[in-house]
Amino acid sequence: MKNLLMSLAGLALIACSKEAVVQQFEEPGLMETWGTACASADPIEASTRSFLNFSGDSFTEVITYYSDAQCTAEAAEATYTGTFLLPEGSVPEVQGKPINLKYEEASIIAHNEAGKTLVDTIAGPCGISNIAIGQKADVTVNTDEEACLMRRTPGAVYETYRLEGDKQLLLGNAGMGARARSAAERPTELDSENPYLVETQKSL
Repeated sequence: MKNLLMSLAGLALIACSKEAVVQQFEEPGLMETWGTACASADPIEASTRSFLNFSGDSFTEVITYYSDAQCTAEAAEATYTGTFLLPEGSVPEVQGKPINLKYEEASIIAHNEAGKTLVDTIAGPCGISNIAIGQKADVTVNTDEEACLMRRTPGAVYETYRLEGDKQLLLGNAGMGARARSAAERPTELDSENPYLVETQKSL
């Protein structure tokens, strides 16, 4: 009986271990550079476009800020890099799939005086101020400040995505710009108003 109980306990541990392992699977259609259309960068007075590139198990996210409403006058740019994991399974509410983004590094740069003003607004609460134009500032260790307008880095985000054919990528909508910090908070809605399309003009 003792040996049986030990065997059952061992099997239970093995089962738990298997459940805890997140398996990576391949998604060739995701390995592109994606970009959104021009949008308002609320709560700051600027417009913005977001770009994502997936390659291997790494990703780069770039948020470009413009001083005009048409996204033609590039002023500043925030860059995030990290790794990602595609767990097995699905998000059935939106016929989507899970993706875990591990943000590892964050930086920001001002391209001109308008960009410098934007950087002070975006990264000032992160402890970054008065950076020189054209000088990239590393803000990785400061993004956990409550008023910081940059992504928390380092940190993990539990996202949902869905590929629409081979030209459109939809990401989750956690509401009010929130980012899910655990698998339990993973979005069950997709932001169909701000799709990512395959980007051919910008190289990340």
